[in-house]
Amino acid sequence: MLGQLQAARRADWADREVAVAAVTVQIHSRGLTDAETRLLELLCEGKTLREISAELHVTYGTVRNRTARIVDKLGAATLWQAVAMFKER
Repeated sequence: MLGQLQAARRADWADREVAVAAVTVQIHSRGLTDAETRLLELLCEGKTLREISAELHVTYGTVRNRTARIVDKLGAATLWQAVAMFKER
């Protein structure tokens, strides 16, 4: 019984690793630019779009447009789903 439980845990971990690898490949294969990747990193840190625009020295509209492209490239329904996908990579 214990052996089966350990085997199941290993399988779950392997499945998770495969899923994370798939998300990573998906993110890189979608062609995110360095600027889009940096924007996602800042969102993961909990920064607002206005804070990000100030930090990157771009307009709020530029940040908003980049977030729309990120959502589109990743095939996410929302920006927060795209952020979650990025965090899991």
